[in-house]
Amino acid sequence: LREVKLLKKLSEIENNIFTTLLLDIIAPETKFDHIFLVMSLGTTDMKSFLESRDALSLNEDHILTLLYNMICSLHFVHSMGIIHRDIKPGNLLMDANCGVTICDFGLARTMPQKTDKEKELSSFRRKEYQKVLESPEEERTSRESAFRDKVSSKLNEARQISGSEKTKRSLTCCVMSRFYRSPEVITVQCGYNQSADIWSTGCILLEFLLT
Repeated sequence: LREVKLLKKLSEIENNIFTTLLLDIIAPETKFDHIFLVMSLGTTDMKSFLESRDALSLNEDHILTLLYNMICSLHFVHSMGIIHRDIKPGNLLMDANCGVTICDFGLARTMPQKTDKEKELSSFRRKEYQKVLESPEEERTSRESAFRDKVSSKLNEARQISGSEKTKRSLTCCVMSRFYRSPEVITVQCGYNQSADIWSTGCILLEFLLT
């Protein structure tokens, strides 16, 4: 039911090319022990492609395009406040133009909204790192070190958020396919977030590079 709810929410967004769309739900007329979900059709999935001979014809431009489209699709899902938790080649559909669509939201969950402290930290991190990039090359090493110290200090402050300011959600660590699990999931840190999906994307990129 959670997957159906998420798919319905994503399918209602206009011009959504990043996830599979829920077109219809067919329920039995008598005994309600199963339902059929009518989804948009994908050309192939990334797992089948990687196992085929076509993968041998990939060049650097193809891989960069696929990576870019994977990140765009993930950004779309994450911007909706959703963590997928099972990013792997079998759950990524692709077409002849290297377009990537995310499917199978069976393990997906919604995430709590960011607190003011977390938003402040994200803004601070962007501004400070921009200063590092704009600094002269001979000063960059020292500025990067100072940047890490500042961010570490701010991060420690953000972790002191009280329970009244943000309701913490404990997420199960029995998720993700084994070879695509992020370190925080492997080490049973139940407060992980969307960055776990980014780790899985990096694992898929490595598969492409080793093909």
